[in-house]
Amino acid sequence: MAGFINKERCINLLQDLSRELGRTVLSIDVENRAVLYRSILHHFVSFDAVRRAAGLPGPKRERRWSQDAMMEELRRLYHEGVHITAWDLTRHGRSDLIAAARTYCGGVAHARSLAGIPLAPLAKDRERWDQERIVNEILSLHKAGESLAPAQIPRKLASAAHYHFGSYRNAVEAAGLDYSAVRLKREAYTREDIIREIRALAEMSPEMTISELYAHGISRGCFREFGSLEAAVLAAGVSQWPRRWSNPLLTKAATRKALQTRIRNGLPVSVSVLQREDLRLLRSAMRHFGGTIEGESGEDLFDEPRLRPLTKEGIINGLRARQSEGFPINKTALLKEEPRLYRAAVRQFGSLLKATTCAGVEINPLRKFCWTTEELREALHTRWRAGLPLNPQALNQEEHWLYSALRKRYRDFWRPEVAREFGLPPDVMAPIKPRWSPEKVIAEIQAFASGTDPVRWGQIRSILKNMAIKYFGSMDAARTAAGLPDGKKGSDEPKGS
Repeated sequence: MAGFINKERCINLLQDLSRELGRTVLSIDVENRAVLYRSILHHFVSFDAVRRAAGLPGPKRERRWSQDAMMEELRRLYHEGVHITAWDLTRHGRSDLIAAARTYCGGVAHARSLAGIPLAPLAKDRERWDQERIVNEILSLHKAGESLAPAQIPRKLASAAHYHFGSYRNAVEAAGLDYSAVRLKREAYTREDIIREIRALAEMSPEMTISELYAHGISRGCFREFGSLEAAVLAAGVSQWPRRWSNPLLTKAATRKALQTRIRNGLPVSVSVLQREDLRLLRSAMRHFGGTIEGESGEDLFDEPRLRPLTKEGIINGLRARQSEGFPINKTALLKEEPRLYRAAVRQFGSLLKATTCAGVEINPLRKFCWTTEELREALHTRWRAGLPLNPQALNQEEHWLYSALRKRYRDFWRPEVAREFGLPPDVMAPIKPRWSPEKVIAEIQAFASGTDPVRWGQIRSILKNMAIKYFGSMDAARTAAGLPDGKKGSDEPKGS
């Protein structure tokens, strides 16, 4: 079969490569040998199949977790005060334990049972809500000047209102308040509201344009109820409104003058450029000159510059030039740097592999899979000598290949012993400590609550909310830890009163 090596030859080459390497052959060992790589996948579908056909053992895959190790780790976390549930394990960054529990025990619940860990009991001091308390809470917030919008009230109050009244709106109305004055977002416009609003806009803003009406908040209701702005205006009985600004085309003399001005200034007048820069001039030229205007030498100024298609000789010369200049030759690099050369190679030769074979050049692998210790040492010392940081965050952002190689070989490569192995100071690869901590969350909440106005938790920055939930589980727990169990300051009176 053209372009492929037969099965027997693939097996022999794989056995020779295994003897040369002194170990079993992995897929990354033959990815640089494009023909052999493609032939193996064509005949055997997978590398496990070709290894079995060649009588070679499979690679040893070390497992990080076993059932005993997983249950021992669950017991250790339980004695440290962690609730052994999928939710709490995720909050503590132990998704690996959740995956191991699903693999060996079918889930965290079964793994907890096998490990002899009791389920944490529910809190006995859970707050009790009834309709009377919900109404009193709403009235208290209203009396204190707090916002009663659904997005601004405590979550437990909103949940209790939904449970006991069916909706938060019913709870507000049961408290004798107008829900339309409470909500931040008004209800959807009805057809009567739209007609009334259009008539009012036409009376107050007779110079309003169609673009300004489109930007008005009522436009969405017009499209929903009437299908278009014009239909809504017609239904409101308003004529000659909103105004439409017309942008007439240039005259023939003005069009020629504008084109000559662009040519004198060295600006192109091709169709693609005018479409981006001056659409009105392009439409005027199309109207008056039919899309063709001759320059001084008789050429059509609207013609796009066209490149001749590459021949096979041009493709081969281009590939050889890239190799001689040290540029990579693979699909990703060519599509990014020279897409014309890549498409011509596929069109003329059928594939990039055939084009490189005819040109006598090798396709570079997209990325390197195996890094030796010396290569990693040289890369780390190069960054160290240049004064660049070696912490995991910097390596992941700036040189992800180095970060991935270190993670693959050492996993937690920021340990002091790994740094000593590379001849570096023990703490140079330590990760940057997070900016937030439980103490900082408490300090920020207390600082926010020490102002002169009553505390509005809806105004707290979203990052502070996220950190409070991360370290304390909820905003209420963070307020309690900060000494503000009511979500307010120590007293209802502002300081200095």
